[in-house]
Amino acid sequence: MRCCLITDHRLIGAAMCSASEVAPCIPHHWKDLGDHIFKRSSIFYGSMSDLGSGGTVAPTFRAEMWDQIYFFLRHLNDLKGQIVLQLDGRLDEQRLQRAARLTLDAHPILGCRFVERGWSPRWERMDDPDGGDHFHMSTRTHGDDEYPDAIFHQGLKPNEGPQLQVLVLRGKTDEVCVLMNHMVGDAHSVVSCANTLARIYRRLGEDPDFRPVPIIENRAAGQVLNELDLPTRMRLWGHNPFKPRGNRAWRLPMDLGDEDHPFGMVRTFKSGRLDAVRDFGKSRGATVNDVILAAYFRAVHRVVGEDGRQNKRILVNTGMRQYLKRTPAAEIANLSDFVYCSIGKDIGSGLDGTLALVKEEMDRQKNAYPGLHGLAFREIVFSLAPYSLLKAKVMKMAPPQKGHDRKNVGLPPSLSNLGVLDGRCPDFGDVGVMNFYQPGPVNFPPSLQMAVSTFRDRLTLCSNSLESKAGGRNRSIINDIYDNMEEELPD
Repeated sequence: MRCCLITDHRLIGAAMCSASEVAPCIPHHWKDLGDHIFKRSSIFYGSMSDLGSGGTVAPTFRAEMWDQIYFFLRHLNDLKGQIVLQLDGRLDEQRLQRAARLTLDAHPILGCRFVERGWSPRWERMDDPDGGDHFHMSTRTHGDDEYPDAIFHQGLKPNEGPQLQVLVLRGKTDEVCVLMNHMVGDAHSVVSCANTLARIYRRLGEDPDFRPVPIIENRAAGQVLNELDLPTRMRLWGHNPFKPRGNRAWRLPMDLGDEDHPFGMVRTFKSGRLDAVRDFGKSRGATVNDVILAAYFRAVHRVVGEDGRQNKRILVNTGMRQYLKRTPAAEIANLSDFVYCSIGKDIGSGLDGTLALVKEEMDRQKNAYPGLHGLAFREIVFSLAPYSLLKAKVMKMAPPQKGHDRKNVGLPPSLSNLGVLDGRCPDFGDVGVMNFYQPGPVNFPPSLQMAVSTFRDRLTLCSNSLESKAGGRNRSIINDIYDNMEEELPD
């Protein structure tokens, strides 16, 4: 899910100072500029020792660009990345609780709190991680095909920490939910946290005194630019050629809902459906994601209705780790972004017609480094400009909205396809995983994110949203979209 927060690039643009505001601080030579930025973007301040030898963690880490942007725009969703693991047995509660605590040491950023202070914000280690709110267990009250609403009872507070929670819902078998603050990492990062948790759980079974070595990483999004040659960097410096034109974009007719009434909905298709989608796309030179996106366009279109004046666009998740060929990508970092897929005002004839429009647009973007346009400039601004100025600009452009006013900052629908999860499934040893899917954060209506993931050849759709105290129509709208997707996708 980037894992993922939905961010309108018009809002992100509000966080960028003009070139004239930062020019006096910028070295003239490109190499000097890069060195200057990445010195300012060091992954931690102070020193870090091996936790297994009784060392202490560096007390302060730099807050990277995406950390700050998500914090500024936290009024658009609940910033809660998550995965759900349905197991075939029960785990050892005490050992899992200890593993959750040690995961905060293995990935030290998870044991921090976000501090707004001085020229730039920081992540500071919690004074007492042992006393943190990192583990909960409760009774499972929902069925296998129902969303675990107990997730919504857990809160991640960036200014207090920790940035990770493990929730175990116990019935005849366990359901493990791993929750992570989206400020510190994307959907890929949540899965990485779960795998670290499972590895530590297994090691504690062998050695109860085991302590992990901290994983030290460069979390800056700008690191991907090091993989590109100078002409390509320069070409990606300025204007994004894929920024959508026209302001009249479609939106779902959802109630704005109440932030005290979140809910989640999940739909898993029968085994074999993914093969049909793959074959359909392959015969037309399209990817699985292209086909799913085309079906999503048609599903939303059937809910919104025909309006020839509306521009049909969907925000689509794109990963940046694909660009890191020479250096390993950070496990806990925001290395993903969203791009607009805009197909104009016509939906096309049938799934084939919509797929042709989607494929044309996505192919155009895939060949032009999606997600990297303007990244270098944003990294410079967030490295050099004072935090107070950045925050003021974003708050002016996208002020927090409550109730009815939230309609003014609603974004178009979004799709986050997290791919096949089998190869990254956490291994808890003797207790196996029966089902594994990855929801996105709660997006505040009228925005809606569709998170798609695949496990053991079963395609799962998941969306989290809000409903009003009196109920409303949001559940019905999401259910209609699921029905429409099931009808549109090849079988």
